Amino acid sequence: MTASSKPAGYAIREANASDTAEIARMISKIEQYYGAEPITDLSEVERQTATALFSDNPIAKGLLCHFGQELIGFASYSYHWPAAIATNTLFLKELFVVKEHRRQGVATYIMDTLIQIANEEMDCVHIEWTADSNNDLALSFYEQLGYEPKASKTYFRWTKPTGT
Repeated sequence: MTASSKPAGYAIREANASDTAEIARMISKIEQYYGAEPITDLSEVERQTATALFSDNPIAKGLLCHFGQELIGFASYSYHWPAAIATNTLFLKELFVVKEHRRQGVATYIMDTLIQIANEEMDCVHIEWTADSNNDLALSFYEQLGYEPKASKTYFRWTKPTGT
């Protein structure tokens, strides 16, 4: 990460258990971004967040970006192994910046922080992520950073049947 990539007034840190309610509110904003109604009862989201990020066996990690005391950006990620030649890969699941703080270098700052984590903490050889094919803002952002879609990869998903 370079000093020029850190926009003035913003700070990133790893999420901890005391952030659970704040992360749940951010997840509600992410859901609204994708067209869902606001989540009125966040208790289940808080429970899922605490389990996923802060349990004895967490399945992901979170980065929080604040402007002052306000949470304005969030990234969730995990690790994959083995990647090429039995190496580590960081998988970015979510990168979100609230509308009022977009186009101010925040997402780039978060990406730079993830690169630093991948390099220094986990000796990863890749960071991988997906972007919705109809999310022109995200696609443009990643391309402006110099990343290109991997034509050699196809994304698959299993979905748990309703009621099971």
